[in-house]
Parts: sequence; structure tokens; C-alpha cells
Amino acid sequence: MHIKNKEALSRIFDNFEHLNDDYRELQAKGEAEDRAWNCLKEKGISVFEVETLINLAFLENERQGFIYGFRYSVELFIGGVQDEADQR
Repeated sequence: MHIKNKEALSRIFDNFEHLNDDYRELQAKGEAEDRAWNCLKEKGISVFEVETLINLAFLENERQGFIYGFRYSVELFIGGVQDEADQR
């Protein structure tokens, strides 16, 4: 995907919690993180050793979802996305 203004989108992503007054961690996110970290601990894997790699993977996954979601929402806003329900 080619994004013309990737830097601006990155600034929004990197600061979203400061741009949204209602931003808070969702319970499901915290629970999923706890399960992941506990699983590593139970298997005797040092969280410290893999934390940076796991966090980087999670961050890039979240960034990708944000980019696609942001793009889709803009297309919805300008009327550029159609699905079967829109054609009825």
C-alpha cells in the first residue's frame, strides 16, 4: 500500500492516546497481554530476553491495523467504499 502522507499518519498513531480524551486501555487488551506474559513465564522463557522483540511485533501489528483502519474510515467518510449492503 502506498501512503502519500505516511509521516502524518505515524504522528497520529504515535500520539493517539494524547489526541483522544477518552483513550484508555481496554480490558480485553490487558487480559491478552497478561496471558501472553504468563505463558512465557510458565514455560521458563525469560520475559526480559524476548520482551523487546514481542513488543516490536505487537506494535507493528497494531500500526498496520491502524493504517488500514484509518484508510478505510476515510474512504467511508468520503463515500469511496461500497459493499453489498450499500448497493441495495
